Amino acid sequence: MIAEVGYLHEHPDVENILLRKGNCSLNEDEFLQVIDFALSGHAGDDRDPAEAHILTGLELFGFRSLLARGFDVTNLPIQDARAALLAEALEAGKLADGSGETGHSVTHGSTNKTANLADELLKLRARLLSEEDATVLREAILRAIGKRFSDLILMPLDGVEDEKPLAQFGVDSMTASEFRTWIWSTFRVDIPFFELLSNRTSLQSLAGALEER
Repeated sequence: MIAEVGYLHEHPDVENILLRKGNCSLNEDEFLQVIDFALSGHAGDDRDPAEAHILTGLELFGFRSLLARGFDVTNLPIQDARAALLAEALEAGKLADGSGETGHSVTHGSTNKTANLADELLKLRARLLSEEDATVLREAILRAIGKRFSDLILMPLDGVEDEKPLAQFGVDSMTASEFRTWIWSTFRVDIPFFELLSNRTSLQSLAGALEER
């Protein structure tokens, strides 16, 4: 994606969404360098069709940076089967840094984490219902949704206020949609889309709604 000029320059909200996904942008000067490189020509076999292609934007610096800061982000292009080599390179880098998780691939790591979280919460719910201790369950749900929400908005968890309306964190429709999808896949609870954009919905109220259902 190209920053500083064009569509993203005129729509900073879209640029912020892409940046939250770990995408890196080329600024105007870098983009012009790519054009210069394409026009200047270089040594190679002119008969090889592959010589007609230039690949840019494959670096994962932004994505790696978010992972290093502790955010559990999802990069959709890296989940494409055609990006398997990039996914493997990212996984190898994580293992080399000591931050990788054994047994989880880059493409399916988030899915496995979600499934494990759902199982743990269901077990906790069954145990707590027999003990009639709903407070602990509420806190567990609150921690789970709080962590996911902090990852989506790229804000440290300790900086996310439980009572503050989600809308006041700058939640847009795409963020709300992704959060809603995660809630469904984790808790099997369908939260209305506009409820997540409401000024009345906070993490506390959302945890209460999930506990009741």
